Amino acid sequence: MRTLADQQFADQTVELDGTTYERCRFERCLLVYRGGDVPGLIHCEFHDCEWRFDAAAARTLAFLAGLAEGGLGELVDATLESIRNGTVAPGDPMRLN
Repeated sequence: MRTLADQQFADQTVELDGTTYERCRFERCLLVYRGGDVPGLIHCEFHDCEWRFDAAAARTLAFLAGLAEGGLGELVDATLESIRNGTVAPGDPMRLN
């Protein structure tokens, strides 16, 4: 994975997959994550940016939306809460209590 540090990005599309960004500033950028290698965003600033999830990342979001629409909103909520708490680990099963 490559690392970019102390850089500024403005008015451009930035592909996030496979890159760690440290102390970078993004202004009016379109930030794209496709579901590849997870990017690092460490102490970065974001100003008036848009986020796009494409390919595998978009399919994952569509799957979560489908679960919620199919009556499993509690599972989606539990998953998001685990993400917020930092307790979710890739590959770990999610369970409803």
